[in-house]
Amino acid sequence: MRVVSFRHMCSDGLCALSDTLDEKNIPYHYIDTYRDDLAVYDPLDENPLIILGGTCGVYQMEDYPFLKDELNVLEKRLAADLPTLGICLGAQLMAKALGAKVEAGTKGPEIGWYDISVNEAGMNSPVRHFDKQYTKMMQWHGDTFDLSSDMVRLASSEQYQNQAFSYGKNAIGVQFHPEVRPCTLKGWYVSAAGDVANGTLDLPKMRADTEANIDRMSQQARLFIGEWLGNVAQS
Repeated sequence: MRVVSFRHMCSDGLCALSDTLDEKNIPYHYIDTYRDDLAVYDPLDENPLIILGGTCGVYQMEDYPFLKDELNVLEKRLAADLPTLGICLGAQLMAKALGAKVEAGTKGPEIGWYDISVNEAGMNSPVRHFDKQYTKMMQWHGDTFDLSSDMVRLASSEQYQNQAFSYGKNAIGVQFHPEVRPCTLKGWYVSAAGDVANGTLDLPKMRADTEANIDRMSQQARLFIGEWLGNVAQS
């Protein structure tokens, strides 16, 4: 097994998830879709694909044409029920590929540490490790997605009901960010300097909440990715 990850910004990466890959001696590499040629990637590669987050929206494909290339990959890949994990923008791209609507959230941005309520279906999936009884989850998004008839909701928050979904046997999308490390967020804080200046982002609170929750979330993230990889290896 080897893992491929689509990355939309050079400052991001698998971060905490890579710890489990390293422990299991699973090689991984990135394709920076905003600058690399996706023609080098076979959509029907049977190895796991992880699509990370990013600041652009699915509805901005005319401005960011690489998103169209990713969508084409995901349409083929999901139709073949190949192991695919989407995080934030990655989950939104998966939802779009499955025929669901993706749009700016009408309830405003969800940024910070929030409880996730995992439902019965989610408790029978690796997403159970993110239930509020175990940890709070890092959220940093303004967009959201609907569910198509073939997508199964796994988790919700108070603000947005579609926080995680599954499709087929091997695909999971999560709206939140289980992968982040403190160093990841330090970069995001700088990128959000405008929000800090206008008072939209309470940076001291974010830093305090991160210190209180990041270690526990990272532990749960390792359980999640380990179980997902184990499941897809057996399918």
